[in-house]
Amino acid sequence: MKGYYNNQAATDDVIKDGWFYTGDIGYIDKEGYIYISGRKKSIIVTEAGKNVYPEEIEEMLGESELIEEVLVLPVINKKSGREEVGAVIYPNPELIESVMKKNLSEEEGDKELKDIIGKEVARICENLADYKRVKKFDIRYEEFPKTTTKKIKRYLFNNYIISD
Repeated sequence: MKGYYNNQAATDDVIKDGWFYTGDIGYIDKEGYIYISGRKKSIIVTEAGKNVYPEEIEEMLGESELIEEVLVLPVINKKSGREEVGAVIYPNPELIESVMKKNLSEEEGDKELKDIIGKEVARICENLADYKRVKKFDIRYEEFPKTTTKKIKRYLFNNYIISD
């Protein structure tokens, strides 16, 4: 609670009726188990008012052997101006190397890598509702910066712009 010491406004924002509001979103199942499905700050809200929980999609994409790490975030569609689902992906370097063609130029290798990951993302997202599907993604060539608890520092990517 160090960050709230002598900061009444911050304290009032997170403590209501004696409860500490963490910003986590979740549910309790019929058996009483609590499940955390995401963070309130991370939710992507589509123009139609649909909520997309990035952690849910990250978990699905992260199950792929081709994807080492992934960060799902909102992107703005330049044509429609609407917020959509995007991702920054750090591929599994060993597996990617084994599935890519040999003797490619750097540009050809980048294009092939984007094609391989794009097909994998499409395969994983094909059973999701359209508003939850990853529309654009970037490839990252190094691991994401992480906290001491090994979680990606999401806040470092708040203003990230996915290239076209």
